[in-house]
Amino acid sequence: MSRFSLRCAASVAAATALVVGGMSLGAGTAVAAPEGSCTKSNVLISKKVLNGGEVAPGGEVRIRTVFSVSSGIDRMINKVTDFHPEGFSYVKDSATLDTWHLIGLAQKTESVTPAPNATDNSISVSNGAGWSVSTTGNKTVTLEASYLAPKDAKVGSEVAVGAGFKSGLLGENKCDKLATVKIRGKNIVEGATSGSADLGFGSADTEGGSGSAGSSIITDPAGFIGSIIGNVIKSAS
Repeated sequence: MSRFSLRCAASVAAATALVVGGMSLGAGTAVAAPEGSCTKSNVLISKKVLNGGEVAPGGEVRIRTVFSVSSGIDRMINKVTDFHPEGFSYVKDSATLDTWHLIGLAQKTESVTPAPNATDNSISVSNGAGWSVSTTGNKTVTLEASYLAPKDAKVGSEVAVGAGFKSGLLGENKCDKLATVKIRGKNIVEGATSGSADLGFGSADTEGGSGSAGSSIITDPAGFIGSIIGNVIKSAS
């Protein structure tokens, strides 16, 4: 009497779950501290890990840092620095800087090319003239950048991120461990797009071509499931 392969049956269930609504392949509880802040003199550094404060191994996470003053005298910020976790790599052309501009008298967001520093795992953007930070007009400096997590990042671990700035007589200032990034397990879409082996499907290209599991799922989910079910029937013995 014929019986289904356990492996193929599991593949059908996983693929169906993807189309219905998706599921997680690994543990993924909420990050302990996806945002935080500290004050140096009267400059407030606020840090937030976007993407829900989490990233999968090999995935991309975006981090936002805001420099402001809550009270006291205004400041001119000459340099802002983002400290990322060891092993993470900056995504080229992903950085933006939002600052107050005299022309237009308003905040403006622009793409910037930061200077990387592999020694202390940071990227920095500098301006000799400085950017104005003030409670008047709510003038702030906001740096955003994206990073790729290591492919071998340990699921369930948390890694810290920090920030710093340079401002005239205040010199260099730094706040460590402002927030943490949680390493979660890959969800089924991420597993598929990184290769069907991550999902336990074997090859998603059932005709021996060069297509990937990820592209098959995204462009033709019904066909993808039908292909797997077809393989299940063929492998029944």
